[in-house]
Amino acid sequence: MTTEDVDAILTDFASEAVIDPATAGQRLADWIGGPSAAGKAKLQQLAYAGPRLVAEAYLRGGAEPGQYEVTRDLVDEIPSPAHGTAIQAVVLHLNRRPLDADALIARFTDSTGLKGQWDVGVAALQLLTAELRDQRS
Repeated sequence: MTTEDVDAILTDFASEAVIDPATAGQRLADWIGGPSAAGKAKLQQLAYAGPRLVAEAYLRGGAEPGQYEVTRDLVDEIPSPAHGTAIQAVVLHLNRRPLDADALIARFTDSTGLKGQWDVGVAALQLLTAELRDQRS
C-alpha cells in the first residue's frame, strides 16, 4: 500500500467522522485489524501520516507555512500527552520540518509502544476531522 493510498484512507475516515464519528472509528479499527504485522504497520502509518495530513489540510485551508509554535495557553488545554505530541508534530510539519516531526513521534511511541501509535494517530485524526468540519462550514 502506497503512502498516497494510506493518506486517502485516513482522510476518508476523518471526512466520515465529520458526519458519523462512531462509524468512522469502527472503520478505522477494522482497517487496522487485530494483532499482526500488518496491524502494527498500519498503526505506524496512522501515527506518522496523521499529523502530516492535518498540516496539509491547514495549508489547503489558507494557513501559510512558517514559524508556528505551541503557545503556553494551548498547552494548558491539551487533553493528553498523545494530543500534545500530535499537535507539536503538526506544528513541525507546518514549519516544513517533517524529519523533526517524525523524530518527535518516534520518541513518543518508543516509550508508549503500539498504544502510543494509536493514541497519536487518533489524536491527529481528531484534529483533521475538526479542520475538515471547519472547512465545510
